[in-house]
Amino acid sequence: FHVFSILKTTNRIAWMIDGYEFQSYTPDDIQPKYSWPFENTYHIILNVATGGLWPGYPDDSTVFPTQMEVDYVRVYNMTDGQTVPLINGTRLVHQGDKQVEYCILNADGAGITWEAPSGSTFVASSNTNCILVDFGSSSGYLKADVTSSC
Repeated sequence: FHVFSILKTTNRIAWMIDGYEFQSYTPDDIQPKYSWPFENTYHIILNVATGGLWPGYPDDSTVFPTQMEVDYVRVYNMTDGQTVPLINGTRLVHQGDKQVEYCILNADGAGITWEAPSGSTFVASSNTNCILVDFGSSSGYLKADVTSSC
């Protein structure tokens, strides 16, 4: 299973996959001729879509019918001022990239445990809540467990 999340506050919405931010928007990202749509009532729609640019259009290897299994759906009401820690850094890196900095935002005073892809190494950065990663030849995700006393 994967964990898909939407983190919504008054002036920001972010889509997450397995704890990694995939996309985010703020009112400043919206063209002036449009209004910020995320303050309206809306619904959660779960949909299995087939085709498009990722992972590609159906071909002879595409299995039909397909299904989506959902373990649970949770909705939390976060008030203004509450925050969720987020990893901030370069999304696209190449094999062997060195000294790529990643930071945890909104985690002041929290404990952070980092995990890098196999073959990668990291050291603490001079910036608070940040690390510098030397990527190896394996792909994977950079992960951070954030613990807080609150």
